[in-house]
Amino acid sequence: MAKPAFLFDLDMTLLDTSALQDARKQQKWQFVAANLHLAKPYSFPNGPTVHEVPGQLKAMGHPVGIVTSSPRPYAKALLKRFQVPYDALVAGTEVPAKPNPDPIQKALKDLKVKPANAYYVGDAYEDFEASYRAGVRSIGAGWNPEMADLWKTAPDIWLHYPRPLLDPSTLHTRGYLAEVIAAGHSATIHPGSVLQCGAPDRVALGRYFSSKDPRHAEDRLTQLILTLKEDDAPAKLFGRALASYLKFGTNTQFSHVTCVPPKPGKPRIRFAATLQQMNTYGKAHYSRTENIVPDGLRTTKNVEGYKQANYDLREALINDAFASKIPSWANGNVLLLDDVLTSGATSGECARVLKASRAGNVHIVCLGADQNPFVTHPCPECLMGSLKRRTSVYGVFWSCSRYKKDGSGCRYKQNFAPQ
Repeated sequence: MAKPAFLFDLDMTLLDTSALQDARKQQKWQFVAANLHLAKPYSFPNGPTVHEVPGQLKAMGHPVGIVTSSPRPYAKALLKRFQVPYDALVAGTEVPAKPNPDPIQKALKDLKVKPANAYYVGDAYEDFEASYRAGVRSIGAGWNPEMADLWKTAPDIWLHYPRPLLDPSTLHTRGYLAEVIAAGHSATIHPGSVLQCGAPDRVALGRYFSSKDPRHAEDRLTQLILTLKEDDAPAKLFGRALASYLKFGTNTQFSHVTCVPPKPGKPRIRFAATLQQMNTYGKAHYSRTENIVPDGLRTTKNVEGYKQANYDLREALINDAFASKIPSWANGNVLLLDDVLTSGATSGECARVLKASRAGNVHIVCLGADQNPFVTHPCPECLMGSLKRRTSVYGVFWSCSRYKKDGSGCRYKQNFAPQ
């Protein structure tokens, strides 16, 4: 198989152009052209600098493209100044802007590369949606500090430093921990193996896509999380992911591990088997000694209308809905497991209750962080449905959400991406 291609966003991905950001937004291109010296490289103690990576990839035989929303003269001048080589350049105004997939598709066409054999490195949600719609795997430029806020619009892979780009054969192991394991691979643990979810003590082991998102039906981790609500079949996989995180992903030692409790009248603790599998796997491989307490919390009341409430109201609705079954957690660090982080109100209230019962630090780990759905695109034929990505024996294609195999629904289809 041909070596994969790498496409790069320019501003705030390959180079730190924050000093030119306001001028670029105001389209003061004469000012920008006169002040290219204000752009600076991203550098790391052990190298390489990001803008050196395209040249190193080209030397290794990988096709390299630059896909930017900035004008071509600016892009060419900046790339020349920093001596960044490339095989294709797609610049702003030449095609519809991201998150439309056209810029990435044009780069793929210019490089004569199939979508499945390419990565796109960017720093904004438009980059990640455009990548998905073009059939390309997205890589987040985590060296841009502004990316820290994008955990609800996360890329396929999140890198905090660029060196792994020079070892493409390992990139499939550098996704989010639970997603990599769900795909049947052994995970390479690094800072981007979990999503840092807006607070220092709150992480997710992968992404969760709601039914409103075109990625929902095809995402294995999402389906496993849904299965766990009623069935322990995925517990071994989740237990392995959690044990790996405890060993390699955090330096915190926990005195207890517990979980968000079931609703009143539902005796099954949906995380009990996962925590047992975590303990079994951990002891077999890492000699972990946490106290596993699946029933450390209980639910005190049903909360009506919680799922339908907006995020601002959820915290008030969930207040006093939980109680600790252990009088004192002896000031120990507690790991709290939940399935999907949406607003964070449920796990946050559980953490408050634990601290009120003398828990020390409470570290929240969720199996998946709920993602903001990608923009839906209306069907151009029936105008009632939206385009969804589907897979058949013939390949991948876009079709109307009202499409049915028996032909009774809308039959609009379009090619997924250039081959």
